[in-house]
Amino acid sequence: MNLNTIFYQLANGGNSGAIVRSYKWLEIYGLKLVDMVVPPPDHPFPPFAAWGAGYLKETVLAPGEMPLSGYLGLVGLAAMAWLVAVSLRRLADRAVLPLEAWLILWILLYAQVGGINGVFGTLGFQMFRTTTRYSIFILCLALMFAVRRLSLIEHRNKFLVYAAALLCVGIALWDQTPPMVSDRDLADTAGVVASDRKFTEEMEERLPPRAMVFQIPIMEFPESPVAGVGSYDHFRPYLYSHQLRFSFGSDKGRPREQWQQNLAQMPFNAAVGMLESYGFAAIYLNRNGFADKGEALIKTLNKMGRGEIIESDRGDLVCVLLKPSPQPVLPDAF
Repeated sequence: MNLNTIFYQLANGGNSGAIVRSYKWLEIYGLKLVDMVVPPPDHPFPPFAAWGAGYLKETVLAPGEMPLSGYLGLVGLAAMAWLVAVSLRRLADRAVLPLEAWLILWILLYAQVGGINGVFGTLGFQMFRTTTRYSIFILCLALMFAVRRLSLIEHRNKFLVYAAALLCVGIALWDQTPPMVSDRDLADTAGVVASDRKFTEEMEERLPPRAMVFQIPIMEFPESPVAGVGSYDHFRPYLYSHQLRFSFGSDKGRPREQWQQNLAQMPFNAAVGMLESYGFAAIYLNRNGFADKGEALIKTLNKMGRGEIIESDRGDLVCVLLKPSPQPVLPDAF
């Protein structure tokens, strides 16, 4: 899966600007046995939820990214317990272990905190960060073992078999299904979507075809949020645009993107003039990225005669129309 990435780096060299990982993340997001046992804090059974909340409050190493749990679930843990019991009995009898036991053992040796992946990480190979995700494969293998073993059992009473199967499915759904999204949450999301769509459509109506839009605050891609703006929020207008071109989204560390950082070092008035000389037709501003909600920048643009604006219904996004040069001169990086 990753040979293309490795070969590309061998052929073209690494991208030092894009390296945002270090060894500590291999430990923070490494696989931990306790994470597979402790339920998440939003579990429907209150004692389990309290157990998970207490664990999250005390732990030093985070259980993972999203969701904040590698919990295998009651059915998965039962299958794991069955696999362990069978493996121990076979060890005592000096018999061959189940294939699933060997596969899970390898995952634990490789992915757990301080495991083989961590050893590689100390040598500089830090590509595989969030090995807590391997809990999914452990769950899959444990369930496959249980299915294989159950398939070997002869069943005389099919009614009991179907009842037991339905009971397992019911327990799994109750145990593993996240909380239902409320109607209010759905309405809030729909409101954001409608606001973004209308805002982008108005931008396309008032800007020339294939117009270039410069997005601020200036953010690098990927995994580079700024205060108040998520790592990928600048993609929001792209979702509803048909022909606008946006400044955000190219991989950081590439020389062709350095011009944006150079622009950020200039006085704002000069930067606006430079953008117009490049042919940019608008500045897109996410108010949440500024302590004053961008008011100072908007007032400056208004004083410069750039007072024609488009604002989203929710008031979080603003587009200020510029006066692009009819004969733009692009920087070498373009």
